[in-house]
Amino acid sequence: MSSCEYQDGQSDKTPLHYAIEKRNVELVRRLLELAVTPAAVAAASSRCSSLEVAMLSRRTGTGNAALHLAVAVRHMAPSDKRRLVQLLLSKGADPSARNSEGQLPREMTHDSEVLPPLGL
Repeated sequence: MSSCEYQDGQSDKTPLHYAIEKRNVELVRRLLELAVTPAAVAAASSRCSSLEVAMLSRRTGTGNAALHLAVAVRHMAPSDKRRLVQLLLSKGADPSARNSEGQLPREMTHDSEVLPPLGL
């Protein structure tokens, strides 16, 4: 199994999902940087042509992608949350992706700092 395919067997969360839930923007940045190293690209399966996008697209057991988790994270300074959302968007997170409940990321937050990067 390549690094882009790893998910926790119980929650279906990836290391990226856990870093977002822990509100660790720098770890999120580092995980995304590691996804594009030559070694990671060489180890990836043919299904993961873009490891960053693959990491950002992986879903939890409840159908949330990384961007869904980022906008919904609690107890995070609004400016840090905005930085996290902007980072994910800059790496290819899809703001039009719906979770298993049909929600868009923008529908999972009321934080005014997060809405402008999502196009609102």
